[in-house]
Amino acid sequence: MKLFYIFFILFSFNSYSQTQFFTGVVTSDSNIPLENANIIALPLLKNEGVKFAIADSKGRFKIE
Repeated sequence: MKLFYIFFILFSFNSYSQTQFFTGVVTSDSNIPLENANIIALPLLKNEGVKFAIADSKGRFKIE
């Protein structure tokens, strides 16, 4: 029975994890969407990786 509780506790922590993402539109000074622009998100903490995205033809991007 103790083994069941250990597995239950371990798997319940996985259900609390959340996925964050950022979306946006890259535009020029004259409000024209910039296609194929590179977007880089640098981490605040050193143990996290760098995230990146490339804008589509309408300047939209999504970083997960």
